[in-house]
Amino acid sequence: MDAVVEGRNPAPDALWRRYSEFELLRNYLIVTYPYIVVPPLPEKRAEFVWHKLSADNMDPDFVERRRVGLENFLLRVASHPVLSNDQILYHFLTEEHGWKEVVYETGFQAKADSRLRALSATFRVRNPDKEHVEKAWVDMQRFKEQKDKDLREALINYAVMQISMCKKGIQVWGNAKECFLKM
Repeated sequence: MDAVVEGRNPAPDALWRRYSEFELLRNYLIVTYPYIVVPPLPEKRAEFVWHKLSADNMDPDFVERRRVGLENFLLRVASHPVLSNDQILYHFLTEEHGWKEVVYETGFQAKADSRLRALSATFRVRNPDKEHVEKAWVDMQRFKEQKDKDLREALINYAVMQISMCKKGIQVWGNAKECFLKM
């Protein structure tokens, strides 16, 4: 009701988003807030490491796990004191169409490219300024620590999912064994 009184359209009750849209949002947040560890996304495809085969991405259990993972991602971002105030996040959560254009208008990709070029230039200089090198080193260490945390969290989530799949497989085999024993 407040949105209508303020002259805005109320947010929809539900929005449909593709996984790639979640990736775009996460990449935007990573570039825009390099000092914040942005939560990881769940895996895009179901893969069984022990078979080295991709599983069915439409398997209801996998789809539900990924949906829960994406929901967890949004809850963690929305509960962050800085990220929760981001206008792009607001558009992602409230606008069915047009939010991607708003993201691209921010120029976040150019900002990411510019940072990479600046970092590269720092190490190409023959006699770099010591303070500049130290600052770049601190930035790289912070980036490494962020990525280590992201990787650790992603691996833990992946391990939990794999254990869940193993338990389900064991249960299926147990049920099959019981059926054969009854014959």
